[in-house]
Amino acid sequence: GVYTVKNAGYNWDINPGESVVIGFNANAETETITEPSYYSVIEKTANTVTQNYEITYKVNSDWVTAFNGQIEISNVSSEDIFDWTLEFDYDSDINQFWNAEIVSHIENHYIIKNKGYNSTIGAGQNLILRFEASCSDGNISVEPTNYNLTSVNMD
Repeated sequence: GVYTVKNAGYNWDINPGESVVIGFNANAETETITEPSYYSVIEKTANTVTQNYEITYKVNSDWVTAFNGQIEISNVSSEDIFDWTLEFDYDSDINQFWNAEIVSHIENHYIIKNKGYNSTIGAGQNLILRFEASCSDGNISVEPTNYNLTSVNMD
């Protein structure tokens, strides 16, 4: 009579003031249906993923003061990376990611996180994060630095 239910990926995070509804079907051995009586949310902590990933940067198109680029995260481990968040320093102004959310941008420090549908980077898989940015001095050759990838510990 004990069940563990996991999120569907897109509903991994429950932000303040939000809720998640979990629906299910069940078969009863009797005509009396008993509602679940005990609930517990199992929270996992974020840990820095060490030596389990590689990151590459690339400019895809350049218009002198604006450009499209990408950051590719390669999971080089035999374990999945769950609910990732990436921090880095970057001198260009990223206006938007198409498949990541900018959580924070203070001076040249960025914190971005998954969009839900791409919260897991499978073992041996790559995730390409495409973005649009501007660069007032036209110097797009400067790459992001000080990458720090965190993941939710599933142990």
